[in-house]
Amino acid sequence: MNLKYILNLRHIPRTGWVLRGVPPAVAESVADHIFLTTLIAMDIAERLGSMGVRIDKARVLAMSIIHDIPEAVTGDVVRQVKHGVEEYFSMVESKAIEELGLQGYSELYDELSKAGSLEALVVKAADDIATILEGSRLVDTGYRQVEEIVVNVRDHLYRLINEKANGDLKGILHQVVSEYMGST
Repeated sequence: MNLKYILNLRHIPRTGWVLRGVPPAVAESVADHIFLTTLIAMDIAERLGSMGVRIDKARVLAMSIIHDIPEAVTGDVVRQVKHGVEEYFSMVESKAIEELGLQGYSELYDELSKAGSLEALVVKAADDIATILEGSRLVDTGYRQVEEIVVNVRDHLYRLINEKANGDLKGILHQVVSEYMGST
């Protein structure tokens, strides 16, 4: 594991905030975001488990920790850019995982990228919730330009749940998300 690169995540501000006028010293780092996403993902997994939903909490934890780890090599690339070149960027992220010495997590990262399991869906939802919570905090402190990100990510979150979850799970996820959104 190449900790020298991974430690850089503490010093990489999230690009979306900076592009909307948040000074790099104020913007959360990628490491800050990974930490918040991981806490939220663990909480959601715990809640789902207590409701009788079968979920592998260890996979949720591992996916949430690595969900933005390639950014130690690539930097933080905004979602709209990644979306425009998904296939290419997927290869770049795979190469970054190798450079970081985390090849053993490639399959898990691919599963997460495709939202190919309940665990991946939980992490993707937690990722969006963490972004919404931080964006809302920034808006409340006067960085109004960030509101566009909050709105877009909230839309993405609900689309993700509606497209990837089914049956009772969709309702449960909407309930959990609404509790988090109540704090924004």
